[in-house]
Amino acid sequence: MQIKINPAVTEETDKIKILAVSDSHGSSRTLEAILTRFGSMCSVLCFCGDGIEDLLSLLEQAEHDQELMTCIPKTIYIVRGNGDESSYRYSSETVNVPMDMSFKLCGMNVYMTHGHEYDVYYGMDYLYDASIVHSASLVLFGHTHIANVQTRYGITLLNPGSCARPRGGMPHTFAIVSLDKQSKKIDYNYYEMKAGKDRSIIFNLFNPPVGELNLLW
Repeated sequence: MQIKINPAVTEETDKIKILAVSDSHGSSRTLEAILTRFGSMCSVLCFCGDGIEDLLSLLEQAEHDQELMTCIPKTIYIVRGNGDESSYRYSSETVNVPMDMSFKLCGMNVYMTHGHEYDVYYGMDYLYDASIVHSASLVLFGHTHIANVQTRYGITLLNPGSCARPRGGMPHTFAIVSLDKQSKKIDYNYYEMKAGKDRSIIFNLFNPPVGELNLLW
């Protein structure tokens, strides 16, 4: 299977599931656990920064691990976090990692960024303004390490939280976002991760904070 990273054009479908993950910060094992359990359910992976090297190392591993390869969505979008480099080597090629990007899925514009350039610790105002500029229906971002979702005038701003280093008493989280072209509907499910007694990872549905979140860190 050929994996496309930040493709210029995405194949249009009527319905799609996006695996939204952010801030793995060196924990490729956690990222692998998420992909192994949920990757095959989704056709797109959106990684919102701070852990690009973790993801690329798993993609290289998957080239020699067919079972892992079947768990990785065929389309991957990545943006640069404040802890990431601007480019990486992957499969003998240079992968440039943009600060942000806009793309279309199910007829809806998606805007994706890490969030540190929009002062997301202090609210969503700047990020919301950017979503207007990009005519976005869905905004995916990270940086705060706190799961949060809110809707402003029909625009969904969704932070999957951190899969490895949550803050503010939050669990390790990520999200699956479902888009429907006909209804223009955006649905989402958050999942939390917990360690089992045998060191396995247990996934449970999670209700994230909804609405404005001013962290004032």
